[in-house]
Amino acid sequence: MKMEIREKTISEAYTRIMSVVLRHGDLVTIPGYGDTLEYWEPIMTHITNPADVGFIRDIPFTQNFLNAYAKELIDPTIGDDFAYTYAKRLMEYPGEIGWENQVNYMIDQLNNDHSTRRAVATLRVPSIDNYVVSQPCLTTLKCHIFDEQLDMTAYFRSHDVHLGFPANAYGLGRLQQHILEGLDTNSVNLGQLIIISDSPHIYIDADRSTINTFRQLNYGC
Repeated sequence: MKMEIREKTISEAYTRIMSVVLRHGDLVTIPGYGDTLEYWEPIMTHITNPADVGFIRDIPFTQNFLNAYAKELIDPTIGDDFAYTYAKRLMEYPGEIGWENQVNYMIDQLNNDHSTRRAVATLRVPSIDNYVVSQPCLTTLKCHIFDEQLDMTAYFRSHDVHLGFPANAYGLGRLQQHILEGLDTNSVNLGQLIIISDSPHIYIDADRSTINTFRQLNYGC
């Protein structure tokens, strides 16, 4: 079954994508992670109000954790593991003439032309990532303005929908708001956050206790 999710809040989107993978995922074994449920094709999730986390009880993180994670996504000077793959790749990308701030580039592109389709950032560095095991799961971001709404699309080459999706969605929503604040007009509003989760999966062995808690809270799935 092809899957496209559309929900208002982060917690509602998280509940839906978790339910899809738990109900319809195939059981595979991932080295180092054990039994894993993986959905057979990408899932596209539209969060129409990414500024609204929704019911925090439905997410396996506290609000303080989400706020700290969002700071790591936006500020390349703090954090370590997530900041390396995301904030540093977004704001300190290794270019030919020095570090490239791709967030500023996207803002500049949008300010120069509100109809642009070039406000794109890439997080994968082939000269580095082709030769290492640990690679960024988030590989591409795109922002564009349509009907006075700033939309953001994020592509994940591999996505842990249990522990990755809610934090990623919250952090990306904050980044989307940061880009909106950098625009030279007040006529554009926050639009939808679209997350394309390729190889969406849940690590059953690694996260069994919190998955059981999710099942108890969310419709017995």
